[in-house]
Amino acid sequence: MSSVSDVIIIRDYKTNSGYLESLIFSTLSEEQKACITHFLDCSNFMSKENHKSIINQIYKMGYPNEPYNYEHPNFNELKDKLQK
Repeated sequence: MSSVSDVIIIRDYKTNSGYLESLIFSTLSEEQKACITHFLDCSNFMSKENHKSIINQIYKMGYPNEPYNYEHPNFNELKDKLQK
């Protein structure tokens, strides 16, 4: 039996940096990004440095009936890898 492995770098496609939450944030509409960014700017969150998990939680709370936009082109590379 042979082993097969592959690596995919998950990032914000504009900045080429980040993590899974950056990829998800990069697929939101400009209106949703602005809303979340504004909320973070004016909030009293103590740990803004750990914004990756905060952004994900704010998105879930603010848009509970809107799943991630998996049709966004930033998900194409991941979908292609998973289909293979």
